[in-house]
Amino acid sequence: MTVLLLILIALVLYHHVFYPMMMIGLSVLKRKQGSPADEIRQELPTVHIVIPACNEARQIGRKISSLAGLNYPREKLAVTILDDGSNDSTIRTAKQALREASSLKVAIIPGVRNLGKVNRLNMFLPTVQEDITVMTDASAILSRDSLRTMANHFANPSVQVVAGGYGLPEEAGFAQKVYWKLQQAIKRGENALGALCGAHGAFYGIRSGLFRPLPDGTINDDFVIPMQILLEEGGLAVYDPDIAIQENAVDSEKQDMGRRVRIGAGNLQQITLLSQPLLGNLFSSHGFCFLSGKILRVLMGPAFLALALLLPVAALADPVWLVPCLLFWLGVTIAALAETLPGPVGAIARMGRYLLLGHWCSMIGALQFGRLGHQGWTKTKWIDLQGGNLAQPLTCRLKRMVDFLIALVSLVLLLPLFPMIALAIKLTSPGPVIFAQERIGRALPDRTEIFKMYKFRSMHQDAEKGGKPVWAQQKDPRVTTIGRFLRKTRLDELPQLINVLKGDMSLIGPRPERPGFYQQLDREIPFFADRTYWVRPGITGLAQTVQGYTETVEEARTKALYDHVYALKTHRVSDWLRTDCQIVWDTIAVMALGRGR
Repeated sequence: MTVLLLILIALVLYHHVFYPMMMIGLSVLKRKQGSPADEIRQELPTVHIVIPACNEARQIGRKISSLAGLNYPREKLAVTILDDGSNDSTIRTAKQALREASSLKVAIIPGVRNLGKVNRLNMFLPTVQEDITVMTDASAILSRDSLRTMANHFANPSVQVVAGGYGLPEEAGFAQKVYWKLQQAIKRGENALGALCGAHGAFYGIRSGLFRPLPDGTINDDFVIPMQILLEEGGLAVYDPDIAIQENAVDSEKQDMGRRVRIGAGNLQQITLLSQPLLGNLFSSHGFCFLSGKILRVLMGPAFLALALLLPVAALADPVWLVPCLLFWLGVTIAALAETLPGPVGAIARMGRYLLLGHWCSMIGALQFGRLGHQGWTKTKWIDLQGGNLAQPLTCRLKRMVDFLIALVSLVLLLPLFPMIALAIKLTSPGPVIFAQERIGRALPDRTEIFKMYKFRSMHQDAEKGGKPVWAQQKDPRVTTIGRFLRKTRLDELPQLINVLKGDMSLIGPRPERPGFYQQLDREIPFFADRTYWVRPGITGLAQTVQGYTETVEEARTKALYDHVYALKTHRVSDWLRTDCQIVWDTIAVMALGRGR
């Protein structure tokens, strides 16, 4: 375990600290030497700008207006908008913008249905006749001299790919800006080493005759297209941050996380597509950067997960790991509370939170791609679950991973309590130690889950005569002496960690109801069943910490409102994290003060 932990820590530090520092150092050295492209003068090549678009009505007008302002001869410039079955006003908005930019030669190829970006590119790019093909997103605004700067680099016949810099709008979050600045610094270092790995999809140019059709289902085309060209044709790739590309749209947190899930899947896919030629030249600059920047990125999510699981176990076995364990979990806690922390501490915490969430999303994407494969990924819109659920799919998946991790660690740490509690139950009343009872679980579009919930028995055996369900009540005579203590401290619910590991429950969520009460409550409380739509019931939750056990239908009505509030809090990852941290704190207070019922 010690060797494994040291390897994991070394990999995390290398990928996040030493490799970026190495690339930054190389980029600084390269800037001091200057760029030979600045001195090149040539006859400008013909350029064809290709803009894939699907439902880009909000962006396409500004995109066309920015292209009209490019400092490049119109007779040498062509533009094509590849529509992929847009069902909004993308084409109408583009035509209206073109009437105001009449000097620009633009073709719009409408798509009757959505075939996917890769299929559109495979059909169109082989037909391009111009010298240079430029790929650019509909939301990216090109700088006025971007094409001339690119053309200077292509004057060198060895250059096959030219990539531009990438800037976020002012309203983008602090952590997101820092992340992209670091990515640009790494790309500058890779460029100085002559081993640029991929390009920003916002802008890159290739020599037109070098494009080869992409494998069906390719996810990160802006990585695969340049790398295929470099590996098959040889030559150079140039990353020039002076080709300043400004992103026009700011992703919401949900969109940003969804994009990073997709990138995570693409990272694993590109390893399968390109690992043989790259790893065959592992000691080349391209192989080194691919291993350090891409392969290790796929491994970072599992590495953090393994550290979270192993550090507590190692700390129990050897005190030398106690400080690293505490520092690790302190960092995770601070990152989870990032939105509530002010000043510089909050800024650093938001960076940590963005990093950890990014690795979670990357791991989700990689796992999903590994399970579905190339074709399965393209056919499964797994981020957009059907049904208009209150809880967002991304949060559900992150929540499930956190549940599994914490439940596993908690079981390991609390396992010594189990035999002591079992002995106390056996000494004070006859009957089984573990009480199992059917409960209603998560509601899904096609079914409602039913599972057996486990608890330490806190009531006398056969407390419900005839099996008829009875509301729990204050000073319930059916509760045993030790059971009263277990309920006040919530220790009776420890076996539910097993339900969490199995996926029946979550650590935090609505209280799981019994089938005998469920039908009555569903009849008398509007939208009662919706409180667990895509939301697993929890060991603790907002309603449990505020209200405790339910004794009447009216109390159940109030509790249902709290459950709906919690489901709404899962709309954003930041709200979910903040709410769950508060519930955990309140639950600890209930247990410590013996306020459970």
